[in-house]
Amino acid sequence: MSNNSGKFSDEDVIDANQRLLNAIASLDYDTYKELCAKDLTAIEPESLNHPVHGTQFHKYYFDLYKHPHLNKNKEEQQIIPTTISMASPHVRWLGGGCCSDGCGEGTAGEIYLVS
Repeated sequence: MSNNSGKFSDEDVIDANQRLLNAIASLDYDTYKELCAKDLTAIEPESLNHPVHGTQFHKYYFDLYKHPHLNKNKEEQQIIPTTISMASPHVRWLGGGCCSDGCGEGTAGEIYLVS
């Protein structure tokens, strides 16, 4: 995803985020795990707002939604395919960073999504 200089652009961050959303929607845990930091920490309603560390907590939900009892209608074709997209994504560079021109001079980026 990085260019020849080893730096990332806004588009690289947005593309990676879209890949992450697609992995979640298609229950592709391997891609999800590849795109997430091994030491991620999340605070979520499912954890009763307690911090959870690593990807194992989320693997439970990937496995749960793949369970045959939750996928009884596999043989039925979906009339309208699921589309996962971002509305007005904006990347902000952190740690020595870049302005909003997408040159990717920061050491980390975060993405804001407006819904």
